[in-house]
Amino acid sequence: MSAPRLPLGGFIRLSRSGALAADNPGQPGDVIALVPPSTYTFPARISKSETEDLQMASFAGALALAEGVNGGQVTWSRGVDQDAPDFIVTLSEKKVEIELTALTAGALRAERRRLSRVTEKVRDAITAQPDLTAALAGCTVDLSDAATLPMPTGLAATRTATRIATFLAGAASSSALLLRDDVTSVAGVESPEDVGGELGESLDVIDGITIRLVRHGTPGTRFVTHSSQATVTLSEGRRKLSDRLLAKSRKMRENVVVCAGDPDRDGAVLPLDVAEFELLYMFGCGQLPPTPYVKRAWLQLSGSTELIPLILAANSI
Repeated sequence: MSAPRLPLGGFIRLSRSGALAADNPGQPGDVIALVPPSTYTFPARISKSETEDLQMASFAGALALAEGVNGGQVTWSRGVDQDAPDFIVTLSEKKVEIELTALTAGALRAERRRLSRVTEKVRDAITAQPDLTAALAGCTVDLSDAATLPMPTGLAATRTATRIATFLAGAASSSALLLRDDVTSVAGVESPEDVGGELGESLDVIDGITIRLVRHGTPGTRFVTHSSQATVTLSEGRRKLSDRLLAKSRKMRENVVVCAGDPDRDGAVLPLDVAEFELLYMFGCGQLPPTPYVKRAWLQLSGSTELIPLILAANSI
């Protein structure tokens, strides 16, 4: 696939993440992607080992396709001890130790995780109040990062959750709570002039978190979070990729798979991570730093067969 010529002179839609890519006005020759918010519906939770299993299964399928062999000819198992590489891959009876690492928007993931923790506390606060639980049946509690304050943590998160539960109790008990095109309208709650194209929504902002109440008409209560819109640049993606390879070289790992677009511990895939991969896939990974120990490396989009060879030894797989 040939990369589009720079400068782009306009916008390009990235198909997987839905991001819009354009010339970076702050750095000639660079590309910036405007990434849509990420959405996550509770409940879900996956462990680190489950995430790694998903990454490895995805890489094995992509490697089989790249090598032109049947998927059944690529098998894998976990490393034998804590200090060993994560996995051992067998391809046509040849065994290779593989170390996994992730290309992620770490700061955004941390903020999204803090928002998830607040959401869990809100859920617990509602569950502890049977009347509120009943009043919110058939509703979605939609919590968004308002992008004005850092997410609260610790005791502050508990206080925020209590305030949100109080707001929801008032909204749910309002006699003006109406079903209107799947969106509730609560009297006395000011709404922005345009929020997602809808007017009259139940909205409030508490400690940097926007609360929106939506009636969906099905049993139970749903909890949904949205991370704020974000941007990522090609140069940032290239820098982070180089950093991951250097970190694994310092650990003396020979075969490294850099995974992009993998789910976090709550099972959410951030569009920002997918967009980062798309920029590198479309415009190239740039000049990679010398890595004395890393002999083979790939960049792989989790859940797909898209695989970018980064470093390949002469006797590659």
